[in-house]
Amino acid sequence: MTNDAFKKLLDAAIRPVNDRLDKLDQAIEPINDRLDKLDAAFKPVNERLDKLDAGLNDLRKELKEVKDTQEQRVLPPLVYIEATLKSYADRYVANEDHIGRLQKRVSTVENKLGIIPPQDLTIPLFE
Repeated sequence: MTNDAFKKLLDAAIRPVNDRLDKLDQAIEPINDRLDKLDAAFKPVNERLDKLDAGLNDLRKELKEVKDTQEQRVLPPLVYIEATLKSYADRYVANEDHIGRLQKRVSTVENKLGIIPPQDLTIPLFE
């Protein structure tokens, strides 16, 4: 078999496939046209979304700066203040307990000895 004969035989075998592909191309062409129209219709929307995304990038950058500032400058002093307040609260509870015990001791002695302390020297009880 010569090359020309082989080419003719191959062309004859492939022709139905090519014909179907041509029909498929013709059938798909209206869909492609509609997609092109949709692309054109969405182009302004996409442009606006791109502008919004660019604006959001600026906001993201500013938000990152705010978070960094918060973590580096605000958070450490806040943690220190919280720890200090907790220690003050712990001391307050301990002092309140000590004051209560001292008040009990002093009032017991005063009652046994019949001493009436002046009003300005009594320990007020807050409960």
